[in-house]
Amino acid sequence: MAPHVVQALDANRDTLTAQEERTLLRSLHTAPPQDALLLELYYYSGCRVSEALKLRRYHLDSKRCLVVFKTLKQTTGKYARALAPSPVYREVPIPRHVMKRLLAIDVADDELLFDIHRTTALRRLKDIMHDAKIPAKLANIRALRHCYCERGIRRDVDKRIRDALMGHRPSGKDKSSNDHYGNPRGRDLRRFAKRMGGWTWAERFILSGSTLLAVAQLPIRNGAADD
Repeated sequence: MAPHVVQALDANRDTLTAQEERTLLRSLHTAPPQDALLLELYYYSGCRVSEALKLRRYHLDSKRCLVVFKTLKQTTGKYARALAPSPVYREVPIPRHVMKRLLAIDVADDELLFDIHRTTALRRLKDIMHDAKIPAKLANIRALRHCYCERGIRRDVDKRIRDALMGHRPSGKDKSSNDHYGNPRGRDLRRFAKRMGGWTWAERFILSGSTLLAVAQLPIRNGAADD
């Protein structure tokens, strides 16, 4: 196919193909361990960059394999944004191999897991995706969040559950008093997150002896220089 045709087709999509996702994950063995872990966290949780960078060790629930994000772009109460915003938190299950690597970061309970600037994190993410030959238009965190949501759509995850896992603000008719009845917990939440995160093939990929296993075993220390 002619390059200009491929470029035109790429301009009309905002998510990675399944093959591009696999290529991206396979490329992590050549990335710095901290950057590779941060990208895996984006990929498997659908979180925003600033949400990941605000994580501290006490936000990790190792027993249930959950990450508790402080959700951005949400406040509670009619005048909360103007007065005193009340934080909104959400639980997002992640694969066990990612949780083990997060727990291996050498920080105190109240210290940041990723002590880097947002701009630096975005640039490093873009560099990894560029090295994996991801189209420039899709080499960003928004594309990974769109991929997370699209996997949920393809696997018939209810919209309210997708919104809850991604930290979307309910709007219109979704703002009903009964919305909390659709929010799963425990094993049900993990089952839905598994479908959203595409863990099944990734776990088989890791257990098959891929280079990702070697990446997962690398020690990580915080405080690396930004540049």
